[in-house]
Amino acid sequence: MLDLTPLEPKLRGKVAVVTGGSRGLGRAYCHRLARLGAKVLVADIDLRAWAEFDEPLAAESVAAECRTWGQRAAEFEGDLSQPAAAQAMVDTAVAEL
Repeated sequence: MLDLTPLEPKLRGKVAVVTGGSRGLGRAYCHRLARLGAKVLVADIDLRAWAEFDEPLAAESVAAECRTWGQRAAEFEGDLSQPAAAQAMVDTAVAEL
């Protein structure tokens, strides 16, 4: 269940990139940053990692959960230990957020 309590939008106009964002603490960071008004890029090597850890989502993806608070959110799936994937993640953030 998502906490829909509004927070002061201290991060309005900012973009946050959260690696490991599809599960656990990373997912919680995505939620908090969105609640504070940031646009969020959810990046992970596996965007469905939440399922492996039995974390039910309140929407079809973590990015969709972030949109619940009225923020723009996007996703990137890739192995960020690879330079090309890291550059593609940055390109995604710039293009979508």
